[in-house]
Amino acid sequence: MFAAKNLQFSSTATGGGRSFTISPAVAGKSTWNLDTDGPLSLSSYGDWTIVPSSTFTASVKIWGAGGGRGDNAGFSTANAFGGGGGYAGGTLSANSGTTFVLRIGQGGLFTLDSSAAASGTAFGGGGSATNYIDANWNCGGGGGLSGVFVNSVSHGNSVLIAGGGGGGGNSRFGADRAGGAGGGTNGVAGNGSGGGGGGGTQSSGGAGSGDASIGSSVSGSALQGGSLTSTSTMGGGGGGGYYGGGSGIYQSDDQVSGGGGGSGYINTTYIASGTLTAGSGTTPGNSGDANRGGAGTGSSTSATAGSSGKIYIS
Repeated sequence: MFAAKNLQFSSTATGGGRSFTISPAVAGKSTWNLDTDGPLSLSSYGDWTIVPSSTFTASVKIWGAGGGRGDNAGFSTANAFGGGGGYAGGTLSANSGTTFVLRIGQGGLFTLDSSAAASGTAFGGGGSATNYIDANWNCGGGGGLSGVFVNSVSHGNSVLIAGGGGGGGNSRFGADRAGGAGGGTNGVAGNGSGGGGGGGTQSSGGAGSGDASIGSSVSGSALQGGSLTSTSTMGGGGGGGYYGGGSGIYQSDDQVSGGGGGSGYINTTYIASGTLTAGSGTTPGNSGDANRGGAGTGSSTSATAGSSGKIYIS
């Protein structure tokens, strides 16, 4: 279902050399030897499982997925962009026989005219909702987290995570309703007249925002951004992360706020010299790294999805 691009390990190994099994297979190979098969990376959203056949260390670089942009037919929404994904990096201790799951987040989507709420994005990106006032009010969904987990994907098994960017909101008047970028230690809050969705932290999901008299926004939670579920509310979805960002919601004066970004995370049992860097605007964290490609960029084009995340190991 998911296409694997390229996964690189470059490290000093003990025992049986720098090889591991990988599923799904990469380039037709279910066993990858770093010395003979060369550098690889993963940049299409999905899950891969690796099991090292020897013990080694490796440098890991991760980008969370970017958020989707909002849109409003006939009105300027230049500032309704999706937030860029966060960055996480460090040195992984990969022990022989240990199972690691590599997860790449999907870029945030957008709701279609007169549609029901988007279901959200893989993995952890919150869905958005539209049509509270006007069928043309489209909001962006949050980008999914990217990360490494030990044994299986769960909050308690997190090794290294880069948060996804929040989805953009909407504005009839061109005001800033952007989604917040992914973390970093903390995700960045979205924008809105009453405040956008909050960014996820190291201890809790970002708070949802908005006018409680109109509808309920949704706070983020473990690995999951806040996701609006009904066309009775509208706003940008929160980005996935160690803790996800909160959703945006309709504000006064026809302003619809953006969702917050998800937080990053470092588990020092497995990661040495860890670094977390938040994105800024549509730009992901550590954006100038030559290994990033176009991963993690928030959408700045009307009604389009954000870029998927990436894991690069060397």
